[in-house]
Amino acid sequence: MDAIVENRISKRIAYKSTVMIEIRDTGIFHYATTHNFSGDGMYCGSDCALRPGTIITIRLDNPPYASAPKIYLAEVHRCEKLEGEDNSHLYGLGLKIIKAIND
Repeated sequence: MDAIVENRISKRIAYKSTVMIEIRDTGIFHYATTHNFSGDGMYCGSDCALRPGTIITIRLDNPPYASAPKIYLAEVHRCEKLEGEDNSHLYGLGLKIIKAIND
């Protein structure tokens, strides 16, 4: 089996927490669950499908480390329908962080 090489700028850390996502153009809120986090992105499970390119605000109640901001502006990079009974959400969202917002 060939090794999978990930071309990421920042290392991802495992991080599971509930977050609130706001769709910037509409002001609609959804809850999601993070699965991993890095300085430039995160992966979340959601019951809401979001189009790639959608700009969102992410609010963390419990950041992965003490000095991390609680609010981020991000772009949906990918949205995939999750299959199987193991998934607690319908969609997987790959998010690219645009900037951290200090609250």
